[in-house]
Amino acid sequence: MLVVMSVVGYCGVWIFATFEPDFLKDYIRQGLEQINNIPAENADEIGKSAIEEARKTIDDTTVGWMAKRYAIQTYLFGFFIAVIISVVLRKHPSLPQP
Repeated sequence: MLVVMSVVGYCGVWIFATFEPDFLKDYIRQGLEQINNIPAENADEIGKSAIEEARKTIDDTTVGWMAKRYAIQTYLFGFFIAVIISVVLRKHPSLPQP
């Protein structure tokens, strides 16, 4: 089920970005604004090279990269949440199980 959710999310992002041409441009613009607005004290902690790498990564963003990233994150987060729920339900068997 988790794989299906990831694939549906991948397709959803891909289709939405394809039919909404300003989506990718706005995503890149907002990402660059966030990077450029990092306070100086935080920029020193993060490191100049990490910030430059983030700028390069956001400039190279494609619809495929966004969709793939979304699918991978959906799968990984969903997997860990499923494990946590499984452990909780095993420790409390009186809870209703689906």
